Amino acid sequence: MSTDLLLLDLQGFRDYKNRFIIKELAYATKEYTQVYLVKPPYPFSKLSDDEKKQVKWLERNRGIYWRQGYIDYNEFSRLIKPVLDKANVFVKGSEKCKWLRELSPDCKVLDIGERGCPNLKSLFDSYQGNDKICCFNHQKYCALKTVICLRKWYYNDY
Repeated sequence: MSTDLLLLDLQGFRDYKNRFIIKELAYATKEYTQVYLVKPPYPFSKLSDDEKKQVKWLERNRGIYWRQGYIDYNEFSRLIKPVLDKANVFVKGSEKCKWLRELSPDCKVLDIGERGCPNLKSLFDSYQGNDKICCFNHQKYCALKTVICLRKWYYNDY
């Protein structure tokens, strides 16, 4: 792939050391979308009580499940890094920018919110309509839904 513009979103959990644990990453170009659902790095039983509470809240309120995934956690960075290294990446939020820069220091990451992109609720209200986009049954802020809405905003309104 040549240098592309990727509109990207990711969802996940924080561990007790405040490290981000990726569960879902999706990106879109003008022509296509790609989504990755990552297996957990360790079993639910290994989580602390506070981490279990966070996971249960996210499962209940966001529909992102700890046990879901089809890509091995340790293989994920090997798969995504070559894509990121060749791209200009737009993502919404400074924490996501920071995580991507740590994962792939050679990729150019920009916060699309600094370019006038509205908040996620406004994006979904404007661009999702009644579409049932997510293939993983996530309820609200699914990475796939987000990148599809980001693409519509970017190519229609930006």
